[in-house]
Parts: sequence; structure tokens; C-alpha cells
Amino acid sequence: MSKEIVGMRPYDFKDSKTGEQIQGYNIYLQWVEDGVAGVCCEAVSVTMKKLDGYDPALGDEVRVGYNRYGKVDFIIPA
Repeated sequence: MSKEIVGMRPYDFKDSKTGEQIQGYNIYLQWVEDGVAGVCCEAVSVTMKKLDGYDPALGDEVRVGYNRYGKVDFIIPA
């Protein structure tokens, strides 16, 4: 199922435990789903490493993969 990027907020901070610089985005998504009045939406956090070179933009249709803990594993163009 593809989802549309409707908002993005970049982040850049230093991990307090490791001292590693962490960069990425909070990405806001929406999509239409059967049985739902209106649209579904969610906010996900993804690091630049997990974007693997993909440069997200507003209006992009993407596929989101999650790991077994429910955290984003990848975001790729649909």
C-alpha cells in the first residue's frame, strides 16, 4: 500500500549515550483505506541511514516497511 508524504520535519541531534550525530526526518503520511471515513494518517521517524539515499519530498507516494518492533525499517518511492 502506498502512502503520500504530506509533511516533513528534519532533525539533527547528538545521541546522549553514544555521542553519534543522528540526522533524519519525522515524516507525516496519509492514505485511503477501505472501511475508513476520510483518510488514515501516521507520523514516522526515519534516519538518513534508513532512507539509503532517497530524498523524500512533499507529495511523494512511498512504501513504508516496518521491523518486528513496529519501527520504520525503510521508506522507498512507490
